[in-house]
Amino acid sequence: MGLLSRIIPLTAACALTGITTATGQSFTAINFPGAVETRAHGINDPGDIVGFYKTADNGPFHGYLRTSDGAFSTVDFPGARETRAQGINAPGDIVGDYADNQGGSHAFLWRSDSHTFATIDVQGAVSTAAFSIDSAGDIGGVYTNDFVVFHGFVRFADGSTVAVDFPGGSSTVGVDMNDRGDIGGGYVDAQGIEHGFIRLKRTGVFTTVDPPGTAGTEVHAVNDRGDAVGPSCLDPSCGLGIPHGFLRLPDGTFIDIAFPGAAATQAAYINNSGRIVGDYFTADLRRHGFVRNP
Repeated sequence: MGLLSRIIPLTAACALTGITTATGQSFTAINFPGAVETRAHGINDPGDIVGFYKTADNGPFHGYLRTSDGAFSTVDFPGARETRAQGINAPGDIVGDYADNQGGSHAFLWRSDSHTFATIDVQGAVSTAAFSIDSAGDIGGVYTNDFVVFHGFVRFADGSTVAVDFPGGSSTVGVDMNDRGDIGGGYVDAQGIEHGFIRLKRTGVFTTVDPPGTAGTEVHAVNDRGDAVGPSCLDPSCGLGIPHGFLRLPDGTFIDIAFPGAAATQAAYINNSGRIVGDYFTADLRRHGFVRNP
């Protein structure tokens, strides 16, 4: 979909100016047993983590759940060619996307109470992906009708769906929603540059979020405290630079999130205690998941 989280960055060093480097951060690598690539994209308040992995360089992705005690299990949509788990709520429900054998892409919901899967497609869309689910069962994600223009969406627990489009943006590349109803996401402007945004439910106002000195940003998650995380680059498409993870505090302060010794880091989600998950790249371009404790 052309999202920052989907690209392979170059391994040249760069620095972001105007962003604080936090001290005392504690990182733990997350690697699915036997995998050659692992990504961590969602964490709930109990500390359960979801993401996806592959066991061969050219192999398909499989979703996974890593429970708070460190145990891994695979989460694959039945009959799918590929599955990516993207988000998990406090009760343990999981959302993501899967590819069918006909080339279609669909969102899914896995219910923790019944251990059953359901397909989630926005009506009329040719591709749908779900990125987050809140405690009430409301789901945030992205869809497209033509693979040219993308729209964010929220699907409420009652089954109703609303589109979320940044005003004046040429595309909205996905949204996350916290338990307060605040939304974080990314949009593309008329010049083709990606920006992050936050929309507070109490005001309904969209605010652009760009770390200083960057030219390609997405907000991937906003927790109930108003902390936001995502990836950002020096280049609009990340083609000439390396993605950095960022944490934006409610007062507007930006903090760099960088796995120690990594060539690149991308922050994907933050829970209400401030724990952050994401991906990092080693110098050989191997991708690993991580969890960062505040």
